[in-house]
Amino acid sequence: MKIINNFVTSEELDVFDKQIIPAGRWRWGQRSNNNTLYPMWYQPYYGKGNWDEWVPQEVKQIAYRLLNMYPDSRLNRAMLAGNTFGQDGDIHRDWQQPGHLTMVAYINKEWNIHWAGETIIYSPELEILNTVRPEPGKAVIFDSNFPHIGKDPARRSGALRCILALQIELAK
Repeated sequence: MKIINNFVTSEELDVFDKQIIPAGRWRWGQRSNNNTLYPMWYQPYYGKGNWDEWVPQEVKQIAYRLLNMYPDSRLNRAMLAGNTFGQDGDIHRDWQQPGHLTMVAYINKEWNIHWAGETIIYSPELEILNTVRPEPGKAVIFDSNFPHIGKDPARRSGALRCILALQIELAK
């Protein structure tokens, strides 16, 4: 597991804050798994081997930055996810096969420690391995087969907790 502060630049955070989050192509209904009771907002960017044509350049820059850390890796999925108070995800795995990594990048320009919204990463036996606090520009990279959950923001925040989620397949 790797935590990288300032993985997303302040300039990229500005674009997310001023353009992508408020004017993005949000959809409702992202589910962590088939048993999810309370889905969340999302913007799909990459799936089935292709970027959607309208994807902002900043999203691609961040994805390529991750791919450059792991030579010969391949992007499997990219999406922006947003949740408000009461919209926890569920504990889930992003990829069942070995050799895949997930990156969660926190792209809110401002986030207060009292607003909660942590990502909790578990061992396969569901012991907590790490609790990652959302901070602007921070990214956490972990094995996609590790169970994890994105917690909702606290009621007092009134904010949409936004993360850029990327999944890659490592070179064999």
